[in-house]
Amino acid sequence: MPEHPTILIAPDSFKGSLSAAAVATAIGEALAPLLPQARLILLPLADGGEGTAAVLQTACGGSWHPVQVRGPLGDPVQTQVLKLRDPSVAVVELAQASGLFLCDRRDPLRTSTYGTGEMIRAALELESEELWVALGGSATVDGGAGLAQALGYRLLDQDGHAIAQGGGALLKLAHIEPPAKDLPLPAKVCGLCDVHAPLLGPTGAAQVFGPQKGATPDQVMILEQGLMLLAQIMQRDLGRDVIGIPGAGAAGGAGAGVGGDFWGQPWFRVVPQYKMLSVLIAS
Repeated sequence: MPEHPTILIAPDSFKGSLSAAAVATAIGEALAPLLPQARLILLPLADGGEGTAAVLQTACGGSWHPVQVRGPLGDPVQTQVLKLRDPSVAVVELAQASGLFLCDRRDPLRTSTYGTGEMIRAALELESEELWVALGGSATVDGGAGLAQALGYRLLDQDGHAIAQGGGALLKLAHIEPPAKDLPLPAKVCGLCDVHAPLLGPTGAAQVFGPQKGATPDQVMILEQGLMLLAQIMQRDLGRDVIGIPGAGAAGGAGAGVGGDFWGQPWFRVVPQYKMLSVLIAS
C-alpha cells in the first residue's frame, strides 16, 4: 500500500437501517485511526431507493419541503420533496411515501403508490424546470395506479365506480379517465432507478419483485394479470404503450407511471456526484 493512500468510500444505504451517508461516515471513522496517513473520500451513493433524495441533496445542494401524504396502507406519513437549486429540479423519492420499510406487514394486494402521487402533486407546486422521481424500495405492485389516482386520474370499474387502491384491485379496472384539467408538468420528467425490468413477464414487476414485497405465488399471478389489464386499458383509453418500456417494472410497476402511461417516454439524468465517481476511481 502507498505511504499516503487515497481511499474512496462510496456505499449505498443499508436498507431499513443506515443511510448511505451514515454508512460512509462509519466506515471513514473506523479507517481513520488505522490509516492516519490516508486520504479518505466519502461519496455516498444511491440506486433510486430509500435515501436517494438525501444523496442528491448532498451532491447538489437544495432545500427540503415537508409534505404529509398517505403511506402504502393509507396511514399518514411525513415526507420531504427536495428542490435542487442548479439545475432547477424537484425530486420525489417514492420510498418515503410508498416504501417497504413503512409496512409492519407486507401486503402487495393492498399497498398503493397514492402517497407518491401526493408528493408529485406537491412537487409540481414548486414550479421546477424538471421533475425527478426516484423509483425503488417500494412496498407496492400497483403499476403506479395509486400515483395516478392521486394526480386526478379516475380508475373505474365496469359500473363506473372508482376501484380500490392496491395491486389486487387492478383486476376490476374497466376504464381510465384523465384529469379534467391538464397537470402542470415541467418540460422534463425523469425516473431514477437501477433496473431495466419491463412491466410484465418473467423479469417484470410482479414475478421478480412481487415476492420481495410479500406476494405468495398465487398473489404473484393476480398481480401479473392486474398489471396486464392496466397496460391494455392505458393503451386503449390514454394511447400510452408501456409494455415495452425498459424500467417500467421498477418499484412494482410505478416506473410505468413515471415512464410512459401519463407523461411520455422515460429519460435519465446523471447528477454531478456520479460523474465524479469514475474520475475518483481512476485517480
